[in-house]
Amino acid sequence: MTPPKVLLILFDGAEWDLIHPLLRTGRLPNLKAFMEAGSHGRLRSLEGAALASPILWTSMAAGKLPQKHGVKDFYDTAAAVRCARLWEIFEQDRLPIGLFGYLVTWPPRPTNGFIVPDWCARTPEAFPADLSFINTMSRSRDWRGLIRNGAQAIRHGMRWTTAALAAREALHERLFKPTRLDAYFRQRLVQLAIHSDLFRWLLRRHRPYFAAFYTGLPDAVQHQYWKFMEPEKFRDVSAAEVARYGRVIPGVYEALDRELGRLLQHACPETLVVIASDHGGAANVEEEYRWAGVRADELIRALGLTGVLSAFRIGARTYFRLRGPATTRGSIAEVAERVRAVVLARSDTPVFQVEVSGDDEMAVEVIYLKESMEGAQLRFADGRLVPAERLLSLTPTISGNHSMHGILLLRGPHVRPNHEISGASLLDVTPTILALLGRPVGEDMDGRVLAEAMDPDFLRRQPVQFIESYDLLLGRRGVPAVEDSDVGLAEVNERLRALGYID
Repeated sequence: MTPPKVLLILFDGAEWDLIHPLLRTGRLPNLKAFMEAGSHGRLRSLEGAALASPILWTSMAAGKLPQKHGVKDFYDTAAAVRCARLWEIFEQDRLPIGLFGYLVTWPPRPTNGFIVPDWCARTPEAFPADLSFINTMSRSRDWRGLIRNGAQAIRHGMRWTTAALAAREALHERLFKPTRLDAYFRQRLVQLAIHSDLFRWLLRRHRPYFAAFYTGLPDAVQHQYWKFMEPEKFRDVSAAEVARYGRVIPGVYEALDRELGRLLQHACPETLVVIASDHGGAANVEEEYRWAGVRADELIRALGLTGVLSAFRIGARTYFRLRGPATTRGSIAEVAERVRAVVLARSDTPVFQVEVSGDDEMAVEVIYLKESMEGAQLRFADGRLVPAERLLSLTPTISGNHSMHGILLLRGPHVRPNHEISGASLLDVTPTILALLGRPVGEDMDGRVLAEAMDPDFLRRQPVQFIESYDLLLGRRGVPAVEDSDVGLAEVNERLRALGYID
């Protein structure tokens, strides 16, 4: 096969504070060897971007801030993207590309290569169409979907050992009916193995110049299992739970390292390999479980805005966005005032802190309330009383939260070996890749070239060049305008609920 010239390996939510102890004990050998052969460092995420992965991954691919690229939340599609992303630069030169799971790539469009959209996709379709079974299989509520699509997966590169693993887990679920916590991480480990097999087969079939492989596994397990890894930070974790689930997150990082080793078999010395995460992870303590959460669906229902307002949660903040025709939805400022007016009935104490950003978005947090909420009622401006427990959640649904720094590792031609990068932002990834390839950087990109991670001799021979904008060169590829339709929204909501972004 022809190895890709650029290979992106994307681990959503990967955190250095979890990686370093495993490196010291020799449990991540592939990552350790990668670090020694290239440059690495912390990757600063974006302030004020809700640390929502679709926003962050789009910023990374474009090298631009959200106000330029246009993606605002988990419900946006490729139609919302207003600027060129990295792979489109290569497509302009008729180079083949391959995207597996990169966020905000649905609906897929024809390309010289393949596009398997992400977990926020509204429908399972992919390009070429014969790859649609991948997301159909991933969306299955139980293991029957894996079995139904197993034959196609094997024809498309799934190893027999992976098929046996999936079959064993299917049988285990059927016989023993495991709890959600027992099944959640095991299902996702099987999915990682399947996706890695299929991606590697697609690399051999399409031989892309640029390829990207995404997995949300670190982020997903950190949301659900962090408290079992650091039980001392929480009040509701038993010794039995620690014994049962305390090794889940470290075990997942070891699995990621094994898959990394397999993926790197498809690179060569001339391949620029980038490993990155969009943010990190941390314990979601939430000030010892104050009334910290907003039950978003219930608040939307109480406001009478079902179908007009959408929401997702990151830690203590819940982000709301108006959708639908502007003539029927009112303004976000009006909605914000209605939420600010909600008070604790017995004391007239305000309940919500609201921050409006833009003309259709607001962030809501529960103000720290010292009063007991037991039996309390919340009063709306129109006098309606609603039980506090209906709109507020005491215990965080997720015990692992997003943090401001992810990971970045570079290896390949012109990359300094065994070098630690400092001060890198996810906006810097695309400019740096372009510079390492000897291509000009867009002057309208908000990131910088990480020159300190590059071979000084190469920089002297090939100084960084600039182009006014790749947007002007490429234009925007036509994508159906579906971002505000109801197609697939229920399925997206269900996946967000499973991850803990919706109560």
